[in-house]
Amino acid sequence: MADGRDGHVSDSPTRLWVSEGCCTTGQRGGSNSQTSYVILVSLGLMPLLATVQGTIVTGFRKPAGVPYPNAYATAQQVKENKDAYKFNCAQRAHQNLMENMPQTMVSTLIAGLEYPKAAAALGAGWLVFRALYAYGYIYSAKAHGSGRAYGGLFWVCQGAIWALCCSTGWKML
Repeated sequence: MADGRDGHVSDSPTRLWVSEGCCTTGQRGGSNSQTSYVILVSLGLMPLLATVQGTIVTGFRKPAGVPYPNAYATAQQVKENKDAYKFNCAQRAHQNLMENMPQTMVSTLIAGLEYPKAAAALGAGWLVFRALYAYGYIYSAKAHGSGRAYGGLFWVCQGAIWALCCSTGWKML
């Protein structure tokens, strides 16, 4: 099939998909229903997790005695108030999510162009491990927030998503 620009014949589903428009040809690595799982995970559930974690942070703010606009309790507040420590842990878990979520969302969407099942599954795994990360950070009795290691496998999922994203990009060349 010609890609419409230079007459180049391409049998690549990615080129066909990109040249004829997103989600119009059904020529991707999976069906539209598979792609919809990628969209659900990336643009539905990932922001939902951020909202839930933000709500948890907000709930810890008042008992911690940390007024706006301060992002964290001071070291003195943490010494005097156990809730201030929990607030800091919740805030840090949420901030770490916000640091990692944008590129994970985009990488999952791009990976889903070529690998919809794998992208959706890895994105769902990333969500589960991110929730465990936050839970361990906030509610674990381990010192220095080291309970976050419960969800440390999110890094494996994030790396695999990134690899699939790069593979998709490579195939589009």
